[in-house]
Amino acid sequence: MAEIIAQRTFTVRRAPKDGKPGEPGNKGEDALTLVVTPNTFVFQTNNKGVIENLAQNKGKIRMFLGQTEVVPSSIEITPYNCYARIVGDNTLHFDGISPNQWSGKVEITATYKGQTRTAIAEFMVSAQKWNEAKFEANQQQFQSIIAQNTADKQGLEQKISTIKQDAENIRLEVSKQTFSGVNLLKGASLRLLNLLSLDRPHVTIVSYPSVAHFDNPYLSISRHGATQDEWNGCKFPVIKAMGGRTYTLSMFVRIYGSDQPYIEIKRSKSKDMSAPKNSYPNIPSTYGVWKLYTYTFEMEEGYNYLQIFIYLTRNGEAYISEIQLEEGTKATTWKDPDIVDSIERTGIDLTNGTVSVEAANFEIKHNGEKPFVVSKGKALLGGWVFDKGKLFSQCGDLNGSPSTDYGNANFDPDIVLDPVNGYMSGVGSFRKKMLVITPQNITKYAQVDPDLGYVFLAGKISAIATFKGSFDRDIFIKLPGVAGDADFEIARTLIGETIAIYNQTTSYIIIWGAGTTIDVYPNNFAALEVKISVNPRTGKESYYNIDWIKGEMLV
Repeated sequence: MAEIIAQRTFTVRRAPKDGKPGEPGNKGEDALTLVVTPNTFVFQTNNKGVIENLAQNKGKIRMFLGQTEVVPSSIEITPYNCYARIVGDNTLHFDGISPNQWSGKVEITATYKGQTRTAIAEFMVSAQKWNEAKFEANQQQFQSIIAQNTADKQGLEQKISTIKQDAENIRLEVSKQTFSGVNLLKGASLRLLNLLSLDRPHVTIVSYPSVAHFDNPYLSISRHGATQDEWNGCKFPVIKAMGGRTYTLSMFVRIYGSDQPYIEIKRSKSKDMSAPKNSYPNIPSTYGVWKLYTYTFEMEEGYNYLQIFIYLTRNGEAYISEIQLEEGTKATTWKDPDIVDSIERTGIDLTNGTVSVEAANFEIKHNGEKPFVVSKGKALLGGWVFDKGKLFSQCGDLNGSPSTDYGNANFDPDIVLDPVNGYMSGVGSFRKKMLVITPQNITKYAQVDPDLGYVFLAGKISAIATFKGSFDRDIFIKLPGVAGDADFEIARTLIGETIAIYNQTTSYIIIWGAGTTIDVYPNNFAALEVKISVNPRTGKESYYNIDWIKGEMLV
């Protein structure tokens, strides 16, 4: 069991959500969620600093489809600063806490019918009993010293005064051992660049997966060859702080070489940061590996504004990620300061690389219009309605009047596309789009045969195609249904189609088929309706192309 040395009991509270709660929405019965109960654990130490309640802290992992509990097909966990496993009926069990760690988490990922959800269980370590034991020991020591010096006339008052001062200092120091868990540094997500000021072109925000720490974006300061000081770096916005309190700045750093970046911590009594009081700690080099750096400092009484700067004086290469400023003397697990973790009911979830919106009605507006609307399981997109696997045009009602109200009983779409049952219906004609083949794009559709030229395989060309330009090879179009070839299935899908080939080139186009091979001259066209037929010699199904229409183009 790891021994935990702590100095004070702490309490962690979740930060309140911004804004007022929205109107209740329809939760939906098909939403898949993953929960762990409880999702926050507090481990207590005994009077020797050893955690004593690990076995009692267990979390139940449950997955719900709507309001119905389901059993996930797989569960995986990733512990941070701890040792954990899944036992029994999907129960999260903590085996131990990493040495010298006060907080951490376990990421839980579960899969059900191909869908994956993630939940997080956080933990904190409380050392109240150890603190009390140490305090009692100190108090007994002081009382013994005071009793011993009671008879000492010389210097008695001075000694007693010093002891009392020391006792007060210990009390003060213990009172500073707080754990905020709230990242106060806006812009530290490195996503909202409007909150940051990147000084000089050698400072960028990078997200290379092979370099990043836990796939988080990082601040890159890279400068070589400068002959004088340039101060390449970044500054964060001014934030409100509390004078007389202790703050801890933490970050993961990856620094190459011996050049050390520095941090400027500027305190001020006014928001314009005039007459500041500054400190300039250096960040030691990590020589190419990611390491946690922390710096704890005091906000003097009367100083209520704070600004953080990170710079390289001249040359060097430094990567900085997961920057956090929090109240207290210990760094906790990094929190994203630039988003709200989750807004229930009508709200937005921006976690685990997924944007999830849950609401009874959802719409996107543009210039007063609503090109995208989701309402009661139906989706409106630019005048089309998606509902139960079908696509409907949005145009009118049974009376011929214009209508955009899909919920109206008289709604009468002109076009219906049903990919599930395999049909399409509509008012008017469905027109084919002409495929234009040029020397620049022909290799996208045809194979290059060294002996023949460009060869279009059966079914690899549009029913209507125009060839334009001067080609460096002959053009061959192969129709489906050639005897002995395995493309009868392609021919069957084209029954009833009319194939039309237009030649606006300087070359001949040769069309191969089971019945007749034809040439299409420049500025001519050829057309054929694909029909099923019977080979007169074998009596078998065939697709002879003997009825070609040929002639000159109008233009």
